[in-house]
Amino acid sequence: MPVSVVSALQVQDTSHAAVAICRPESPHVRDLGRNSGSSGVLSAVLQDVERAVTVIVATVVGLTFAFGFANVLNLQARIRP
Repeated sequence: MPVSVVSALQVQDTSHAAVAICRPESPHVRDLGRNSGSSGVLSAVLQDVERAVTVIVATVVGLTFAFGFANVLNLQARIRP
């Protein structure tokens, strides 16, 4: 069955028309979302990865702020006699 590409501006009634799939579907690829019915182990791993990424980003932002603040204090100490 051929699949036609539908523009984002066109409105398509799905009751009697073919729905275009935006990404290729493979039996080897699963949806990794939290509510996809995936196993508890996979969900726990994803939560651990999410937490690790959050901690790394927070650390980078915090260190950037700290070094920036220290540079401003250093500049102020140089300017003031």
